[in-house]
Amino acid sequence: MASPIPILILLFFASITSATSLALFCKCICSTNSTIIPLPQTNTCQDCTRQFCLDYHLPICKTAKEADVVTTCFQRDSVKDKVVVCIFIFAVLGLLLWALVRPWFVRRSRGYAAVPG
Repeated sequence: MASPIPILILLFFASITSATSLALFCKCICSTNSTIIPLPQTNTCQDCTRQFCLDYHLPICKTAKEADVVTTCFQRDSVKDKVVVCIFIFAVLGLLLWALVRPWFVRRSRGYAAVPG
C-alpha cells in the first residue's frame, strides 16, 4: 500500500500557498451589539474606522455617535492558523500510526530478548 505521507505534505504546502488572497473583516461594535463587515480586496485595515462603520448605515448604529463606535480589523484563514491546524493533524496522525505499529515492535523486541543462563 502506498504511503499517504507525500500526499499529506503536498496538501499542506498547497494550503499554505493558497493563502495569497486573505479576507479582511471589520468588526463594528456599537454599544453592546456588533456586526462583522467583509472589507473589499482593495481595502486595508486602515479603512476599518469608526466613520466606515457609521457610513455603512448599520441598524445597530442608528443612534450611535462616532465616539460610541469601536472597530477591530481582523483576518480570517491566516497562514499561521493553517500551519497550526496542519501541525495538529500531523501530530494526531503520527500518534495513531505509532499506536498501530507499537504492538508489532513490542512483540518483535520480546522475540530477541537475551536467554538467561
